[in-house]
Amino acid sequence: MSRFVKLFVCAFVVLALSGAVQAATVELGMWVNELNGVWKVWAWAPGDDHDGISGYNIEIANYTEGTQYMPVSSFNNSAFAGFTIGGKPIPDAEAGDALFAGMNSTNPASLWYGVGSTKVPDPIAGPDVVPPFEGQQVPWWEDADLDTANLHPAGAVTDGEDFVVPGYGILVGEGLYDNTGRGPATDFGSSTSANVWEAGQAAQNGTGAEAAEVILHRVVVSVPEPASFAILGMAFLGLFGLRRRLG
Repeated sequence: MSRFVKLFVCAFVVLALSGAVQAATVELGMWVNELNGVWKVWAWAPGDDHDGISGYNIEIANYTEGTQYMPVSSFNNSAFAGFTIGGKPIPDAEAGDALFAGMNSTNPASLWYGVGSTKVPDPIAGPDVVPPFEGQQVPWWEDADLDTANLHPAGAVTDGEDFVVPGYGILVGEGLYDNTGRGPATDFGSSTSANVWEAGQAAQNGTGAEAAEVILHRVVVSVPEPASFAILGMAFLGLFGLRRRLG
């Protein structure tokens, strides 16, 4: 291939990439504690190319039970605004093993924008939750950043990289799994998706939503096996003996 043709092909690729539409991003973070069998999942949507998370379906694998904590307002134990669809404990007869929740686009008055987004409370006004209504995870945007490294007990080891849940992120669920060593730790399942409101929908109380690109984070916390302690002890004794011989 001539140099001219190569340059032409490269220029064409750059132009094609620059014209591609970038999907909004939703990040999911899972923290698993093998010491007590607890798992937690958070969600957040960075960037300003959307108006917040509108729904999600997060399949969970290797667990015994799970509870959802999506932002919602209720009245007399009935969901009134926010994530009024789904939100049941798992496993569930309909949702199966998925943390599933969404908003009802057929009722625009119940919609919340900016969930899991930097746009709340400004420029998108936060949900107005006042008595007699009850709010769950409202306001979610006033939390401090959460670094999972700060959740580890002393002496713990990790599998996977720690992550930071921004203050505008939401806790979507937590639960338990069998941590007696008979099976693998809780993980994301094969089916995981999330939607966001399209940018500009909040200003018009719109219902336009789009699929987001999902990025997964997961870290498992455990303690060294007894054999690991033994190996470390043998290494220390060997080093001590070597120092004596050298001395």
